[in-house]
Amino acid sequence: MAEKSIRYRSIVQCPYCGFKVTEKMPMQRKVMEYTCPACGKKTTAREDECCIFCKLGNVPCPEKQRLGV
Repeated sequence: MAEKSIRYRSIVQCPYCGFKVTEKMPMQRKVMEYTCPACGKKTTAREDECCIFCKLGNVPCPEKQRLGV
């Protein structure tokens, strides 16, 4: 069986203003805070949430992709 390719870019949408931007996801760490480049508001992932990409992005973080979650 072929290994699924990991995607390292995700479209993140600001929960405040709706602005969307493509962001590169780091391979080795989780991003827990994100500041919208359009409105400047900061969003933080809660303890029960994986990371900002899993919370706001259209592609889950690389770790979740590797686990197939």
